[in-house]
Amino acid sequence: QKDELMRLDVQMPDWPAHLYVAYFMHSGEVANLVPSALKRPGEQLRLGEPEGTFPGWMVDEPFGTDLAVVIASDRPLFGAARPVVEPQAAYVAALAQALRTARANGTRVVVRPVVVETVARR
Repeated sequence: QKDELMRLDVQMPDWPAHLYVAYFMHSGEVANLVPSALKRPGEQLRLGEPEGTFPGWMVDEPFGTDLAVVIASDRPLFGAARPVVEPQAAYVAALAQALRTARANGTRVVVRPVVVETVARR
């Protein structure tokens, strides 16, 4: 709900993996919340907690149904860092190409969509 922090609990696969979290917004953009981070096998993570200068992911307008896509791969998926925020079409095209390349190279990839409902008040 508005002004609360969004948090995601993630269970990593049983192999070392690069973690990516992309957040699809109503604006037609994708926020790369976790652009690439190598994690330990089986690690349990709570993403979105305030830490240091990171204030957390605050829920705000527009409210409705969003989509977070959590991806783990045993090799980096993208050749270069993705922008913090980018058009959905650009992200989807880059992800599709990265997944085709991963399949051709035998890279292990796990993708989990997470539906996020945001509201002004309950």
